[in-house]
Amino acid sequence: MLGNFSAMESFEMTLKIGGEHKFTSPPVSSPSPCKTVRRLTLRFETEPSWALPNPLEYSSDWSFTYSDIIHQMFESIDTLTLSSHYDLPVQWHLIDGDGFQKLEKLTISVSQQNSKLTESLQLPSTLESIYVYGDDVDLSNLSSKSVEKLNIATFGVSKSPTNKIDLMAWPNIDHLSLPAYKLKLDWPHSQFHKLDSVHLTDISSITWDYSTQFCRDLALYPDAMPHLWSLSLSRSPEWDILFILLERYNFRTSIDSERISCLSIGDAPLDILEPLQSLCAGKFTERPSNYELSWVGNTDIIFDHSLPGCLRCHKLLLFCRHTTLPAGHSLYDRAYAALTQFDIWEAENNSIGISRMFGEEPDEDLDMYVPKYPDNTQDILLEWEYRERAWEELHQLGRLKSCRGAGRNRVFITDKLCERTSGIPF
Repeated sequence: MLGNFSAMESFEMTLKIGGEHKFTSPPVSSPSPCKTVRRLTLRFETEPSWALPNPLEYSSDWSFTYSDIIHQMFESIDTLTLSSHYDLPVQWHLIDGDGFQKLEKLTISVSQQNSKLTESLQLPSTLESIYVYGDDVDLSNLSSKSVEKLNIATFGVSKSPTNKIDLMAWPNIDHLSLPAYKLKLDWPHSQFHKLDSVHLTDISSITWDYSTQFCRDLALYPDAMPHLWSLSLSRSPEWDILFILLERYNFRTSIDSERISCLSIGDAPLDILEPLQSLCAGKFTERPSNYELSWVGNTDIIFDHSLPGCLRCHKLLLFCRHTTLPAGHSLYDRAYAALTQFDIWEAENNSIGISRMFGEEPDEDLDMYVPKYPDNTQDILLEWEYRERAWEELHQLGRLKSCRGAGRNRVFITDKLCERTSGIPF
């Protein structure tokens, strides 16, 4: 019947799967293709308790699988959107192989993960871009040699930050956007000549600094991404590592190498914006020393309980109004008093617990947690993980780990301009 609509280019359909909603009789004949439809949206409705059919199994009454029917009905689509409340096997099997022989753009929206993609799928060979939104969907078994743009947006608190995206399975991407903790890369043995844009997002529940780790790894192995010109980090990296990265990457001697000329980060101290812009423009510039830009070089401020500030802001050398815990009260009371109503709501709704947002009582010998800062840039990079583990120990300082305003402001830098957007005061 759909084939009668000769001018229809876009079609949306809701499929009810499981329970009472089952196909009970086979189709009389092969479905008529709707050759004019280019954009298809499929919404899957189900409940996790329902018995879900396996779309790859042939029933004795059926001559086609569910996937085959949809493939034949919409053989000419180039844009496909799959939306469901739960992560269902049926939507993955729809895109396994070349059932859609003209598919170029794929969008998958999942609001709650319910299953794990345990088998490897081969995406359509015509596919150029993938957009995945929603819960922490496991994409570790997906791969494609044709996809150029890979975009993954994870919302809420990650339940299992272990589902890595191995970039080696996507050798021809030119744009990458995903949570920083998901990236998996064998840096010494990788080279992505087409990759020119990277956007890494942050998950607030993860304390390890994956944004700084990426900058450190790229500084050590710049030839892994030789043509990168745009770098966007939702969480600002440590400043010493970022400056080392820009100086190493932007002043290579390779003839065909690009420089990072477009940089988007979280908030930054005003006095380092001009040096950052100069480096993005390919100009060497005077700047504070690596030691002065590191948290190790600013422990006298971090350890001073007369000065306000959460740990995350102190690490980025940013002003922060949050005070240290007032004395004369229990740890729980002091923590509760220092939190905003938003922080309290966020902690309770994410099952964090108020007291867990702070560490233990401050230790008198705080210097024992501070590692020696290296004298040369290579060792600064190589020993970064050691300093990051030491930073984790500083959570006992009696400061809030991260305030409501941390990361709210944004800084956008190119070789020609520098813009700083201000968020709501906290």
